[in-house]
Amino acid sequence: MDEDGRIVVEFDGSDHPEILSFSVGGLKLNKQYRFYVTGLNPLEGPASEMVSYRAAGRPSAVGAITEIAESRTGQRLGLQWVDSSSDGGSPILVYTLALV
Repeated sequence: MDEDGRIVVEFDGSDHPEILSFSVGGLKLNKQYRFYVTGLNPLEGPASEMVSYRAAGRPSAVGAITEIAESRTGQRLGLQWVDSSSDGGSPILVYTLALV
């Protein structure tokens, strides 16, 4: 953390200046983050333009649940639903179907 209370991610690409990407981990969901990058030789160059990204947030609501046509038997019922219109920035990994 720097003197302004910001978290600083330093990627030391020493001897690997061809590496032009970095995956930032440990981000909190639904939090906005701002990033910039600088180049360094014996002196530090000016910062790139600042960009702002939000770590993944909540997906939107799943669409209506409907019965799968002709799926009903004595003790079985097939159900289907419409995918969320937005995954919140991260692929949906699991759907939970609750029987209440």
